[in-house]
Amino acid sequence: MTQPKRHHYLPQSYLKEFCRDRFLWVFDREKKEFRKQTPINTCVEKDLYTMVFENGEKMREVEGILSLVESTSMPAITKVSRQSRLTEKEIGDICLFLSFLIVRLPKFLKFTKQQHEKQVLKLLEEKFPEFVEKVHLEVKDWFSLKTSLRLEEKFRNLLWRFDWCICWPPQNSSFVTSDNPFTIIPREPSAEKVGFLTPGALKVTPLSPRCCVVLEDQGLGIRYRRVPRKIVDGFNVHFAANSRRFVIARDELELRTAVKRAGLVE
Repeated sequence: MTQPKRHHYLPQSYLKEFCRDRFLWVFDREKKEFRKQTPINTCVEKDLYTMVFENGEKMREVEGILSLVESTSMPAITKVSRQSRLTEKEIGDICLFLSFLIVRLPKFLKFTKQQHEKQVLKLLEEKFPEFVEKVHLEVKDWFSLKTSLRLEEKFRNLLWRFDWCICWPPQNSSFVTSDNPFTIIPREPSAEKVGFLTPGALKVTPLSPRCCVVLEDQGLGIRYRRVPRKIVDGFNVHFAANSRRFVIARDELELRTAVKRAGLVE
């Protein structure tokens, strides 16, 4: 059986939520252009999840695992996007989607690789300081991928413990997303460093144009809220600013507004 070599780091089923008549709108930060395109050609890299070992053997089963996660999670995302409340199991399904979303993104894979390299160099510096400057170290991509996927369960357990707020926009607005949708918003705009466990920081992810999930400080509750246009616009600016290269939306006007307010175009 032929396995896919074009790997989507944002699931196609997720991207389809942002489609209108089979197309979505994209702003390309690198090319500084707005364009319409299909999910199949959006947020995709060749062999991103293929593990290539020293003997040349290739393992592509990771993409299949990710597809299973998507098929498990998307019904709950579709349901809550229609302003229906979730069961405990469905909250768990979205939690699973979010945890895999974090660890599968190219940004996180790169971060994991860099952290491994720093740790090994630090160990070498402690044990063999005379050789450190002569060493060229590069962690293999398959190793950083394997490590990233192993962290999924830890993220899932953390996500489950936060207070959840499901936000629905008014009829005349919608959420945008990006190629780096899991967004951390600090309590104080002037904060220089903010992380997953920073007190007061909001962890916000658009699930569809009609819904986003906001994770607050640790608790065990879930709330549902219809938010005003002002909050939707504010979140969209953060989603656009947090993008690596692509900002994505169902509606061209929402995309252009978010991109401009985020300062990505003049």
